[in-house]
Amino acid sequence: AHDQPAWVERSIGNFLESLLEGVYLVMLVITVGMGWRSAMVVAVVMPLSIAGAVLGLFSMGFALEQVSIAGLIVALG
Repeated sequence: AHDQPAWVERSIGNFLESLLEGVYLVMLVITVGMGWRSAMVVAVVMPLSIAGAVLGLFSMGFALEQVSIAGLIVALG
């Protein structure tokens, strides 16, 4: 049978890995273009802004599924 908890753990792990890779790549590009200090500011602000947005959505009663569906509709639309 299908082991859903293991699949969910792998999916979350893959998401976190992709998120960290994205932060590193953005930091590298910013470092090359603008310097080390700007890269550090971006590296700190990116995860904080994502966390703040998710917490803000949860405080307003939106579920992450609703936001995902809305994003798909806008992207396809």
